[in-house]
Amino acid sequence: MNNLIQNIEMRNTRRENQRKKHVRRCAKELQKEFPCLYNCGKEYATDAARNMHMREKHNEVTKTERDRKAREIIRTCGLKNNTEIVNKLSQLTQVQQNQLQSELLV
Repeated sequence: MNNLIQNIEMRNTRRENQRKKHVRRCAKELQKEFPCLYNCGKEYATDAARNMHMREKHNEVTKTERDRKAREIIRTCGLKNNTEIVNKLSQLTQVQQNQLQSELLV
């Protein structure tokens, strides 16, 4: 009987030694590089966390839908490549940039 108990205890300690414990980092340790696109002041460590925040707190559409709308706006402006897009955006005033951003986020 003692041998059986010792064997079970040995197996349990072996399993505990083999498992790697996942150490979760606290919020202060994370480098938050993804700000909310709604300028609510929140920042996130991952793109996925920011997208989830925008879906839940700002009723955000999916990233695919946002990208589709951006492409549609670019086509209606007659822009064909990245250089034209960057040049056009740099010419916009801050008010126009805010309007464009609000159109993309609706």
